[in-house]
Parts: sequence; structure tokens; C-alpha cells
Amino acid sequence: MAFFYGKNKFQLLAKVQDDLEVLLTLPGQALMSMTSLLIRLNCWPCLPGYDEVPVRREVCRTYYTPISKEWSLISLKYLSMWTAVFTRLANFIQPGRLSFTFIGDTKGFRVAQDICSSIKLLPCLKTCNIRLGRSPDYELNKIARQTAQQQTGKLIGAQPFRFIHLPQELRQHILSFTHLGPDAGFDSQYKNIAIVKNRIQVRCHSFAVPWKCCWHCNDTKSNCCCPVARAAVSEGCLCRRIPAELFCVSKQMKAEAEYAFFSLNCFDFNMDMDIRDVVSFLTNRWSKKNLRSIRQIRFVFNDDQVWAWEEMRPAWRKVVELIEQDFNIESLCLIINTEQSYDTCLWMRDDDSLRYVYDAYCQIALELHILHGLRDLHLEFPWFRKLEVLLEKKIMGDDYDSSVGRKRRKRVSFGSVSELPHWHAAAWGKIMRDHDGASDD
Repeated sequence: MAFFYGKNKFQLLAKVQDDLEVLLTLPGQALMSMTSLLIRLNCWPCLPGYDEVPVRREVCRTYYTPISKEWSLISLKYLSMWTAVFTRLANFIQPGRLSFTFIGDTKGFRVAQDICSSIKLLPCLKTCNIRLGRSPDYELNKIARQTAQQQTGKLIGAQPFRFIHLPQELRQHILSFTHLGPDAGFDSQYKNIAIVKNRIQVRCHSFAVPWKCCWHCNDTKSNCCCPVARAAVSEGCLCRRIPAELFCVSKQMKAEAEYAFFSLNCFDFNMDMDIRDVVSFLTNRWSKKNLRSIRQIRFVFNDDQVWAWEEMRPAWRKVVELIEQDFNIESLCLIINTEQSYDTCLWMRDDDSLRYVYDAYCQIALELHILHGLRDLHLEFPWFRKLEVLLEKKIMGDDYDSSVGRKRRKRVSFGSVSELPHWHAAAWGKIMRDHDGASDD
């Protein structure tokens, strides 16, 4: 019995009061041996890893499932049983042994407190993950966080740490280990900051995939309790959650948090955003001080933008001019990505179409010639890999190599895709003559 209950992970899915009785009937030896327990109470969420809202529906399939409410008779009935269950668990569970997860959607401060008061009857837990709501809620988050910290022995003392009295360099170093920076322990897919439809979003690198559970927010890897999307607390969650509270502490803390956020991250202006809207976003949303703090920025050109390059070129020129005027060029790494056009090029059979893509790649890069002193430039042109090196040297100088030293290593080209076409020499010569002539003017 001890081996069975100690090596397995147990989930109790309770919808009515009687479903909790199994914990009152289990032998005490079984409870003493248990190492992992998840209780899901009046909560029947979508399967983790799937879209929250299915196609052609306004809400999740389980949106109308009853939740815990102060005025609900069902809630009052199972809460009385709830206390009895945890009183018994407290008598048998070994301190520091159990990984406990509670998943339950509540509505109301009082009922959330009643649920967490019973959880506090348990001895010290190995890990404690609590979800009290389907969407973020500050008050519910606070209750869940305090309960989890108390049950794992990590409750913060009454006296706050005097962070502001530390030297500025040390404060900035500490802030880099929060989710303001890119290396704070969250999943690498959330590393970049995406600009999607004129809003900052922390999401995976594919941009097209909606937010999904990280599958690490509780010990059983089921029933999402990621704090970024729920009124929950989870010690093992790998999602990235920008600590917006730091921007509201004081003017000094706001300035230091903004500097850490803008200087440590790579900002992706991706295919969901029209290149013509980039200038208005940068000038209206961010101050010039924040723009000068940016150290890495990435522009992703989608297939439509490459094919309509003649229309997009004036807008791209304005973006480059803004970068020259308002960014700290000497500290900036600029990344240009056109990988989405790769699939389209696979179906091209005529040189004219490939030549149009070739010209667009060259013109995208050559607009950067006004950025004198740029720290780093990385061009990602999937169909003409060798063209990347030629254009980088044209902009940065003949001695520049983006794969050397601390700079990012370039991916190895494969097959004939990286080879330049037979008409490259003539095309390159014409483009360079036109570019040099325009530069002289």
C-alpha cells in the first residue's frame, strides 16, 4: 500500500458533496504515504493545451459549469464537507512530503477565503498550487499566493525588504532576474516581447498559436493553474508574467523597471502588425527615453509585405529614419526576418518571381545604410542564405561577420536553396549601382 500511494499521482474530481467522501474513507496509512494529490472542485475546465474558445463559439465549452458562490446552496453544502476532509488529512499527511494542487473556480472573496482556510489546516507541504478563478483577479490571486506561501514555509515577513536602499547597479542586476528580463526561468518560447496589433504581448515565437497551458503549473500536469491566465498561484509554472506592479511603486522604481524591461528584451514587430503602423506605435506608446534603452529589435516581414514591397518601401524607410533619430544605434542589434516567404518561394518556377523576391530582400536591407555605427545586424533571408552575408557586409563593412564572437551563430545553409541564382551577378551589380547613385544624391 505504501508503495502504491507513494509512487502515483492522485486526482479527485468533485462536483457534489458526496464526491469528497472518498478522502474520509481512505486508510490513514494511504494518506501518510501519499506524495501527490490534486483536488478539482466544481471546476470542469477545457483540456490543457487546447484553445480556450472553440471555433464558432463565443465561450469555452465548460463556461456555464457552476462555480463556487457565496449564495449557492451547493457551495454551502460541500464547504461543510470540505473542512471535515482537510481536518482528517491534517492528521495523517507527513510534513514536507505532499505536492498539493487545488483547482476550483470561485466567485466572491468570502468563499475563496473559506476554501483556503481549510487548506491552511494541512501541515507544511512540498509544493502548493492553488487556482481560485478562471481569469486573473487581484484579490483572488492574493489569497491564493498567501495561502501557498504559508503552506510551503515561504511566507514573506511583515517588514518589507529595503530594496530601494541598495546601490543602483545591484537593483538593476536583481531586476534582471525577474520576468522583466529574458532569463528568469520561464519557457524559452516566451523570451521575446511581441508587438501584436499595437499591443505588447508575451507569447510564443510562432505568433499564430494562441496562449496555451505550459503543462508545468502543477504536479499532475493537468487542469491549468497558470497565474498569467488564471486567478492562481503556481511555483512550477513556466509562463512569463511581466511584473506590472513594479511600475506602480514609485517614480524611481518605474524608471528602473522600464530600463530593465527595454534594455534586456528583444522586441518583435511581427507579421500581425502592418509595417505602416510601426512608426505611430513607437512614437505614441513609448517615450524617447525608452526607445534609447532598447538593445535588440526584430522586424518580421510576412509574405504579403514582401510581395507588396513597392507599397511598403516608403513606410519601411520611415521606420529606419525613426531608428536613426531616436534609438541608441551604437548599442542596438537589428534583426530582419523574412522566413514566411520561404514556403511561397518553394512553388516558384520562373526567374522573374524569384528576382522580385531577391530585389525586395536587397531593398529591405539597403534601406539600413543610414544607420552608421550600428552594433549588430542579423539578416534572415531563407531563400537566399548567401545573400545575407553580402548585404550584412555592405551595410556594416567588409570586416563584419554576424556569426563571430558573442554575436548570434548563423544557421547552416542546406542544399541548393542557399546558392545564389545564375543571374545574381548582373542583378547585384545593378542594385549596387542604383543604391550608390541614390546615396550620392
